[in-house]
Amino acid sequence: MDNMRFSSAFAVLAAVLGTGVLVGQTSASPALAGKAQTDYTLDDGIGGVALYPGTGYRSFVEAEFLVSSLNDVESRMSQLPRGATLHWLPHHSDSLGNPILFARGQYEQFARFCSDHGVQILIERTYRPHLNADGSYARTVVALGDKGKTPIEFRSVPVHLASNAGGTKDYILRMLYDPKTELFYVQNYGFYQGYAPGGAANIADQWLWSIIIYVRSDQMAIFSVTFDGNVSVIVTTKRETSFDRGQASAIHTLGRETATLFQKSMLVTYSIPAGFFKQCITDINMPRLQDVQRETNQWQVTVAAQNGNLAILSLNDSYNLISTQIVVNPKADSVGGCKR
Repeated sequence: MDNMRFSSAFAVLAAVLGTGVLVGQTSASPALAGKAQTDYTLDDGIGGVALYPGTGYRSFVEAEFLVSSLNDVESRMSQLPRGATLHWLPHHSDSLGNPILFARGQYEQFARFCSDHGVQILIERTYRPHLNADGSYARTVVALGDKGKTPIEFRSVPVHLASNAGGTKDYILRMLYDPKTELFYVQNYGFYQGYAPGGAANIADQWLWSIIIYVRSDQMAIFSVTFDGNVSVIVTTKRETSFDRGQASAIHTLGRETATLFQKSMLVTYSIPAGFFKQCITDINMPRLQDVQRETNQWQVTVAAQNGNLAILSLNDSYNLISTQIVVNPKADSVGGCKR
């Protein structure tokens, strides 16, 4: 999963060009009538990688545009017309500043392939944040599932509620929706000091970067790691016939004084050796989730320290801990020093 996430050094909102809509998707710029499509976008900021026609970054990417490997990208790009331009805002880079798409060291091969096929790579260097007029923000998230990766929809929406008694409430809703299973997840929190829609979108992107979403036929599970390295699992079985209906239901629930939004949260704790998560002063956003896998009635969750140590947790189908496997990196930092 590491190569499918963007670095927190770039933890800002991926651009969505064009006119945004709250529901559905924001389409990339269409080709002019009668003119062959020559602009394409390589998008690796969605939790996976996609290649689609047009410029700009879509708020929802259809499954047909997802690519699984460098060979898959090159196979599709070999069908592009010579003279095409590939717009790419890399979310990963190595220590030399070279972009990373699926694995380190592939950029030179990729650049040669594009040159040989007459495709120009246009590397974007800055994000152009896009928010809808109402301050909402939508994008695609690539989730895991029993049948592989699947794109689901994310939306962040500011909500202002006024009661008959004259009081007001201000919330931000973050929602996930899978159109295939109709599973719906929502979390809410109050406006913070200095709130701005663009900042809320950036924070939402950081949250999406830090989690792994797994969609089953009967539930959606959101895995994350706490500051002390334990694993949090939030599960929803709520279904809605559309994203709009889910959002309306959440807002209606917030408007009731005693109501709470639906979710089931669990914390998985486990034992680790002293200094297991030791970090350099330059290390950030660690520990992190490296992978989540599911086989039959058992989960395997891998938590990684930035020093290379791993904790591989086996959970039962109810997310209770069965066992813990500790993998210590022999080159991990010694206590009292940071030699990386």
